[in-house]
Amino acid sequence: MDDGRSRGDRPVSHRSRKAAGIPSLDWDGKECPPGQRLFESRSILNVEGAVPGGLLLRADARDAAAHLMEAHEGRVNLIYVDPPFLVGSDFLATTGAGTGEKCFAYSDRWASPGVYLCLLREVVVLCHRLLREDGVIYVHVDQRVSHWVRCIMQEVFGLSRDRGVIAWHMGNGVKARRQWGCAHNDILCFSKGDRFHLRSERAVLREPFADGSVRAHFRSVDESGRRYRLRQINGREYRYYADEGRAVGSVWTDCPSMSARSPILEQSTGYPTQKPERLLERIIEASSDPGDLVVDLFCGSGTTPAVAQRLGRRWIAGDAGRLAVETTLVRLLALDGPPGVEVSDLVVQEPASLERLASLLELEERHSDARGIRGRLGDRRVLVTDRVERAAKGDCDWVFLVGSGVEACAAFDAGRTGVWRCHPESPSSVSPGPLCFASGFVLDAQLEADGRLRWSMQGRYLRRQGQARWIEGAAGIESIASWMLVADGRLLARGRGCPPERIDASLLPAAGCAFDVTLRVVDAYGFDGRCTVDRECSVGCEPARGRTTLRRSP
Repeated sequence: MDDGRSRGDRPVSHRSRKAAGIPSLDWDGKECPPGQRLFESRSILNVEGAVPGGLLLRADARDAAAHLMEAHEGRVNLIYVDPPFLVGSDFLATTGAGTGEKCFAYSDRWASPGVYLCLLREVVVLCHRLLREDGVIYVHVDQRVSHWVRCIMQEVFGLSRDRGVIAWHMGNGVKARRQWGCAHNDILCFSKGDRFHLRSERAVLREPFADGSVRAHFRSVDESGRRYRLRQINGREYRYYADEGRAVGSVWTDCPSMSARSPILEQSTGYPTQKPERLLERIIEASSDPGDLVVDLFCGSGTTPAVAQRLGRRWIAGDAGRLAVETTLVRLLALDGPPGVEVSDLVVQEPASLERLASLLELEERHSDARGIRGRLGDRRVLVTDRVERAAKGDCDWVFLVGSGVEACAAFDAGRTGVWRCHPESPSSVSPGPLCFASGFVLDAQLEADGRLRWSMQGRYLRRQGQARWIEGAAGIESIASWMLVADGRLLARGRGCPPERIDASLLPAAGCAFDVTLRVVDAYGFDGRCTVDRECSVGCEPARGRTTLRRSP
């Protein structure tokens, strides 16, 4: 019987599934092929570590998966997908070192459920191609979309590759009074091939027997004092020890979400919807071995790469949100024996990015030309573009750069023009509320021989307030989310919040060495600035540099 599983790289078409009598999910836009997308791969940072690490991508999940295809197609052992849940709201994060300041993390607003399902299906198809034949994927969703997503997964992977649904009981309690409050999430598990290996013998995949069961069934005691029972199965005798526990089932109640989200606990990052490490530890141990490659392209707070690194797995992580990538980076560098981390930005070159931003800005008198999209915000002439060189001097008041880094703002002689850089945090955001733009940071820093660090920052923000009001203001030190000092790619020091007044002098390169020391700070919105410092004087802003390559999305 045809179970509807994919053949080659493509899932079976809707018509073929219907002819085979297999149920299929349908929605407007499902059969429209995804558009071809061009993107640049730009190196942001490369930090050497005490041990090998992984790759961190700042990119939409679709672009990240397409980017990985050339080197990793058919080579990934485990993929964890934790997408937005179609909640219909924006999510805020708590940043800084104990300041409690809130900032935008990501948007989960969508024009329609169909738009959401199209994006998710495209990600799932690409993930199918990335997996090895014995690879496994876990997709983490909730009751809003679980039924739809499982249908999509069965279309792409096949009915026979459906390995079950894990019900993760979060332990938060419920507030609903007019309907049943949902206290769990669904984690859908699928294998790419017929072979599925669940490593249930590992400790994290075991749970203790109930006390009553131990007293009733484990009555024998061996010479070392361990309680056990004997069972006859097919004529053979097996010994089971009480302290080895039993294999966990599909309902997980021992991974409370508060262990990740409580500010008094060490693993908490302040990022919303952060998952507990125990949850990802169980998933990774269940479906991979040391040295295997684990991928998470909606990495959020960075739980997956942090746990994968601790368990000896190779990893690749990514997220569209700037704050998510920076939160993940700081978390990885805080591990014992910090790993090496390569951070890259995939900047999409597509008209849809400009159109989406122009719509969110609600430009008046909007029209397009060879340079981008033009319009007005009040009495200001505005250009939305993805290339700073396309902005002609003097013909606009504000330039909005999509996906452009600090080097673009620093290199552009804008005259009287305000240049604002931005990066859409959600590929399908329909919310103008979280929009925030920044001019290029200018940092100055001086590092004295005794480790005293003197630094200053200049920068400006543009935020939307109310229906059509834009507020321009100076960036303050209270907006700094994280910092790090790097010398020739080697991490010297890092932390959350503002840089400290003093750095341990023993961590610094010897005076007169050829290595530059770079200070990098990241604000609560994920915008970064950096400057090169030496131990005698300050040096001005140094734009980030790196080779860029233009790749065509498959």
